[in-house]
Amino acid sequence: ENPNTTRMKTRDVLAALYTILLLWTYAILTQLIPTRKFRLVSEILRRVVESRRGGTSAAGTSATGTGATGTPAIGTTTTSTKPLSVNYHFTRQCNYSCGFCFHTALTSFVLPLDEAKRGLRLLVQAGMKKINFSGGEPFLVRKGKFLGEMVKFCKADLGMESVTIVSNGSLITRRWFEEYGKYLDILAVSCDSFNEEINRKIGRHAKGKNHIEILERVRGWCLDFGVLFKINSVITVHNYDEDMGSVIESLDPVRWKVFQCLLIDGENAGENALRRAEQLTITDQQFEEFCQRHAHLPQFVPE
Repeated sequence: ENPNTTRMKTRDVLAALYTILLLWTYAILTQLIPTRKFRLVSEILRRVVESRRGGTSAAGTSATGTGATGTPAIGTTTTSTKPLSVNYHFTRQCNYSCGFCFHTALTSFVLPLDEAKRGLRLLVQAGMKKINFSGGEPFLVRKGKFLGEMVKFCKADLGMESVTIVSNGSLITRRWFEEYGKYLDILAVSCDSFNEEINRKIGRHAKGKNHIEILERVRGWCLDFGVLFKINSVITVHNYDEDMGSVIESLDPVRWKVFQCLLIDGENAGENALRRAEQLTITDQQFEEFCQRHAHLPQFVPE
């Protein structure tokens, strides 16, 4: 047998064994060790396995998607990726000063509305079906008019499956709902505690406003205009021991997503960062305890 052929067969066998080993390791990590760090490791392993199979991932984008052709054919090295779900952080400006913020006001630039719409249309042409608008505070730009026009464009003109907003809620008005509510599927309001003093410690407040009252008011408008209501919470040293179960049950959001406070260099940590979140972080064990305390809630989704 040709030595080159033998070497190629050996290489293929080793590659197959390597992929099987990674798949096996990934299965163990995801099934038996469901902690935050190991979930991160298993995600890395999953991507390595996909790259061994010929898949690719787009680094530096805030989008999730799937290969356009499913599983690649044997011998291929790349597949196109559809941005099925996109997070569009179109502004960094905000009227709150949350200490853990990972998307700080490093610039005041906002893409002109026509250019933003052109980009949205291109994303839909590339396969986008769901979009989430965020910031900064998205309602800060032109008093919500800029955001409203994009929401309307995505639903009425582009016919997207799902249009979502994440906001602190403080700048939302009933009039905005009257004009744009019919184009919005989901509104998520960020709230880190149901103790107003803790919200103030975190920076989740604006002068003269009560954030919990804002949350309740926006929830009512969501019910009035048929918009699904969600809550997002970031867990820090100030709220990891809080039991939020009864209030969440009362507010009854369709989903309650919780995030562990993490450090992002240049944003909330590091020499040139606008926020200093080092004193707000908690251990994985503390985050796990918070998750266990609320795991019985059907809306609860830890991230």
